[in-house]
Amino acid sequence: MSIFVILWATGAIMLVAFGLVVAVGAPFLPTKKEYVEKALDMLDLKSGDTLLDLGSGDGRMLAAAAKRGIYGIGYEVNFFLYVYSLVKTMRYRKYVRIICRSYWSVELPKADGIFVFLLKPYMKRLNNKLLSNYKKPPPLVSFVFKIPNKKPNESKDSLYLYKFS
Repeated sequence: MSIFVILWATGAIMLVAFGLVVAVGAPFLPTKKEYVEKALDMLDLKSGDTLLDLGSGDGRMLAAAAKRGIYGIGYEVNFFLYVYSLVKTMRYRKYVRIICRSYWSVELPKADGIFVFLLKPYMKRLNNKLLSNYKKPPPLVSFVFKIPNKKPNESKDSLYLYKFS
């Protein structure tokens, strides 16, 4: 097999893994550290609480939460990011659990707060999922995109906090 074929096949696999996730939520765009910290501050989670990271990417939100003593459960459909985030958060394995699966197809676990970066067309679907999954959904911080027809309780630098009543 020529090097060209190997490179082409690798590129095609990466394109599928990183490109097609847009069909279920959002592309991988790492959240800058300053936004990670602001999102955690907005959720006001305490040591021992649980954060649900929907589309956990490279695990940086889960690692930041673990540094604060917050347990994190992440869902990631991209196998390459899933493996990368497992390695990246290995030292926090007492606090972090990452699941290589779409959160759309599961009942979400109990959590004290949720973080998500999800494209605008999926925000209404997420709202409906949270309302059907929980009696009272936990607070949610969305990065960049708002839930349609729902006013955020707080907003800060493209971060939107929603508290469900």
